[in-house]
Amino acid sequence: MMFEGGDACGHTPGRTWSMQIHIQCDLAAGVGTPVAAHAEDCTYHFNWYSQHGCAVCTPDSYEAMGTVCVGGYHDVTHQREGVCYGGTPKPDNVKNAPCHDQLQDVMPF
Repeated sequence: MMFEGGDACGHTPGRTWSMQIHIQCDLAAGVGTPVAAHAEDCTYHFNWYSQHGCAVCTPDSYEAMGTVCVGGYHDVTHQREGVCYGGTPKPDNVKNAPCHDQLQDVMPF
């Protein structure tokens, strides 16, 4: 994110200060706050670690994982693949879901 048109910078006519904010994904930071990093060539640089810097969750952000089928049923849980925030919520876990295209009643030999 870039903000331009600040106060005069140096002795060059028309040159002004700007501010650049580098937003980076960090779920643990919550909203977070910008932190000054450095100033270079009439630009102030800030780092902002925030959950809002993460990709938005989509239905493809979750993987369904099922237990072994017993009697035609199994439990299904969903795990997030990668890092994302907001958007599509994690699907509910399902107990005793019907098994589809899987081995039924797996028996140890």
